[in-house]
Amino acid sequence: MTKKPFKKVALMGCALALIAIPTTVIAQDTTVTPPATTVPAAPQQPVDPAEFQQAIRLLSIMNAAFSNTNVNEVTKAKLFDCMFYNSLQQLNSGVQTTFKDNPELSFDNNVHLFRVATAICGVTAEELAKPPANASANPPAPAQPQAETPGR
Repeated sequence: MTKKPFKKVALMGCALALIAIPTTVIAQDTTVTPPATTVPAAPQQPVDPAEFQQAIRLLSIMNAAFSNTNVNEVTKAKLFDCMFYNSLQQLNSGVQTTFKDNPELSFDNNVHLFRVATAICGVTAEELAKPPANASANPPAPAQPQAETPGR
């Protein structure tokens, strides 16, 4: 007597059960009840187009930091927390105030904008200077351009 027929029946039963699961989930009522508390709608104030463009640029700079391998994890975490707990309007207002108070800084300079944003978000100079965890002690040398071969 072999156990092969039992294995086949058991496997078929499992396969049928897996096929039946999605159909039972789909057949359930899918109406969603809204939560008791909802997020209030943003006030309908006219937005200054220049302020809007500045906020977009700030968001772009902060977003680029998340994918930049030269930015350490502490900095990324503090930037994320800052963005999560503050509105973009609040962050942009703080950045603009800093630039107004420091005329030697330029909003058009990406490095200045990044450093002001990190300072507003509580990143210290020491934290900002730390290398990323995945950085090696001996970074690779930059690639040298190859000389053109005559006759090609």
